[in-house]
Order: sequence, then structure tokens, then C-alpha cells
Amino acid sequence: MTQAKFELDRLALERAAATAAEVRRLRRHFHEHPEVAGEEVGTSRYLAEYCQGLGATIERLPGTGLIARFIHAKPGPTIALRADMDALPVTEAPENLAGPRSCRSLNDGVSHACGHDAHMAIALGVTRCLLGLSGHWCGTFMLLFEEGEETGIGIDSMLAALADRPLGAILGNHVYSELPTGAISATAGPVMAGQLRVGFRVIGRGGHGSRPDLAVNPVFAAAAVLQGITSAWPNRLDITRPVTLGLTQIHGGTALNVIPDEVTVGGTLRFFDEEAGWAAFAVLRQVAEQTAAAHGCRVEFSNQSQPFTKPLENEPTLARRAQEVAGRLYPGMSQPGSIWYASESFAVYSRLAPALYSFIGITNPEAGSGAGHHTSNFDIDEAALEPAVAYTTRLLLDLLQND
Repeated sequence: MTQAKFELDRLALERAAATAAEVRRLRRHFHEHPEVAGEEVGTSRYLAEYCQGLGATIERLPGTGLIARFIHAKPGPTIALRADMDALPVTEAPENLAGPRSCRSLNDGVSHACGHDAHMAIALGVTRCLLGLSGHWCGTFMLLFEEGEETGIGIDSMLAALADRPLGAILGNHVYSELPTGAISATAGPVMAGQLRVGFRVIGRGGHGSRPDLAVNPVFAAAAVLQGITSAWPNRLDITRPVTLGLTQIHGGTALNVIPDEVTVGGTLRFFDEEAGWAAFAVLRQVAEQTAAAHGCRVEFSNQSQPFTKPLENEPTLARRAQEVAGRLYPGMSQPGSIWYASESFAVYSRLAPALYSFIGITNPEAGSGAGHHTSNFDIDEAALEPAVAYTTRLLLDLLQND
């Protein structure tokens, strides 16, 4: 390793340590004030004011998304770091897996149950580090604060805002409960699944509950459809290209004595191979339509049945570079190879530039972290914030150079 690399490693670690208290404070602020997708008004305002205070030029997007741009006096490449802002409509449990939390949501029924509070805090911490190391980089550093990642409502406006701008790379992080605190996973190729939304109606003919013979009951038909799908699924898909099925909604009826006209069913498919995803959808559709028909009903698929995100793939050269950085800063804690069946709108940023999405480990039994994402007990180990900031800062110092 050259002396210059060693020096930048040392500086990144020192700056991350110096900003650690502020990053924890930021994470707790965002955690206490969560806002769901499309309603991140206070969060967006706070981010804009904070970044302006650091000298950024702010570009507000339709909705709540924004871009903060830091332009160095010395010209160079343009590199972006993306963070998502939205929380979830999940009521937070007062305790994590070990006891009382370090901080709690002040917004009833809404919580940062996926870690986006940490993502924003890490991004601002990285920014403070870079600004404190201004003699060691050049070009333009951009923060992309994306609206509504959980629902996908903010990605189009962000893509439109970035479409005509030359970007050298786009980075992102996600805290991950399947990795221990301090672990960093930057893996080449597919790391998160694509998602295809599924929504359909099973349509029959309603009637009085006392005379089912005069109605065509879609409740029984929907139940048979679900059973048919689950029995057909293991036998008709390519086992070498896995697809997971998560049917999460079934709605029908408003009264105990009324047979409804229809029942709605919804969920998602997840896949790392887009062709396999569509093949799985074709099986689901065929089984649903034919099973419903056997019960005298019909099925109509909604416009909701469409790709939401493609599989997220990391650019190999960036991934290798990131693995080297993580391995030098934290020997033994670089753990490439992690994949996650969740889906992410970050996948589409690769249309614009080489993209890298890293996983940051947050699980620590003593801290009570490790519960699954999107659950009421989810929490992060705040000890993971400092290495995430140091790692991301050091990788950006490599990228923000005139090679």
C-alpha cells in the first residue's frame, strides 16, 4: 500500500471518529420524527437547511426529494451519494430485542423500521468528513435525498433531474440486519431482488348469505386460487432461478350476511432473473384464471401488476474497489457475498452511471439490534454508524480525483 493511501485511510478514520457524536444525534433526530412516503416535508426541510448550512446548493424536486450539491474549487468528476428519507406505517415497539431503545418515534403509527434514518445520518456525516478534507479531493459531490423509496414514488423525478448530468458513479448504503455490527458487504453483480407487483380481483356474483345457491361466491374461489398457486409454485418454476412469492393482502366483503361481488388479492414476486420473474407471473396468472373459472368466477389483473424495480446489480470494478477500502480500514470486516431478497429503487440508478450499493451490518445482541426490517422491534446498533461513515468517505476520496 502506498503512503498516500495510508494517509487517506488514516484521515478518513479520524474524521469519522470526530463526527461520530453528530451522526448519532442526526440519526436520533430523524428517528424521532419519521414521515411516510410522499409526506417527508419536515425531513426534507431539515435536510435542505442542514446542507445549506454546510455550503450546498439545493435543488428541490417535485414532491419532497432534493439534491444537495457541493462544488469544489478544483474541477473534477461528479460523484453522487444517495439516501432515502421515508419511514414506514409501522407502530414501533417500545423496546428492541434487549430492552429500551436509545430513542423512539414521536409520530404514533410511523417509524423508521428499515433504517432510512441511519442512511440520512451517514450521508450527512460523510459530507462533513469530505468538507473537512477539502485538500484531498476535487470535482462535485452530490447528495441525492430520494422521496418515497418504499413505494417507488420519488425515483422518476430523481432520474429526470440527473438525466443530463455527467456522473462518474452513484453510491448508496443500506443498514442490514443479517450482518453483524461493523461488517461491510460490497458485492459485484446482483445483490437485491427485482420486484413485480401482483394485484387481481376474483369476480363472482353477490347475494344474501342465506342463499349461496343464488350467488357465485368469490370468497371460496379466491381461497381456491390461493391454494392452487401455492401447490403449483414448487412444481412449475425453474429451481435454478428462484422466485419468491409474497401474497400479503386479501380483501372481500363488508357484512356477515352478504356474499360480496368480488375479492381482491395482492402481493409481490421477487427475483434476481427478470425472465424467471415473468415466467413465474405467467404461472400465477394461469392458475388464478383457470381456478376461478372452475368456481364460476373470473379474474381481472390490475395495472398494479407490473415491474416495480429490476434486480439491483453492483458494477464489478466499483465493488472490488470498495472491498479493498473496507478491508484496509477494518480488517476482517469486509464480507462480500451478501444478497437480499428485498427490492430497492436504487437499482435504476445504474442507467445513469456505474452504481454501488453496500450493506452495513447492524446486528448486536447486546445492543438489542437484529430484528428483521419492517418489523416493530427493528433497531440499529449505533456503533455501526462510524465505520459506515469512514468507509464511504474513504471510497469517495478515491473517486473524487482527476485520474
